[in-house]
Amino acid sequence: MRAGAEIDYVIRWMGFPIRWKTRITAYDPPLGFVDEQESGPYRLWRHQHTLQETATGTVVSDCVTYQLPLGILGGIAHRLTVKRQLLEIFRFRQRAIAEMLEAPGVRFDEPVIRPVA
Repeated sequence: MRAGAEIDYVIRWMGFPIRWKTRITAYDPPLGFVDEQESGPYRLWRHQHTLQETATGTVVSDCVTYQLPLGILGGIAHRLTVKRQLLEIFRFRQRAIAEMLEAPGVRFDEPVIRPVA
């Protein structure tokens, strides 16, 4: 990983494939990094990954700032489903990372999901 690295995804949302491209816009090992959408389903997507060393181990945090397309319809979609879906995705991701690392000193903060009006 490095600043400027591009990542291409195909995700499925409600069964539909969606192409998504992000770029690492900030990279500060071992403290964290930021990825931002270049193209994809959101009008804006910024995901900050933070790692903080504490006396009892490492705390991993995710903060997502995003904006949906479609104006008021996007706002309705956020309230009805998108925020909940994003929280579920990030909670699943945290559990999967914890299982892969098998490190007792790693703790995950609740994901922060911030919609932009």
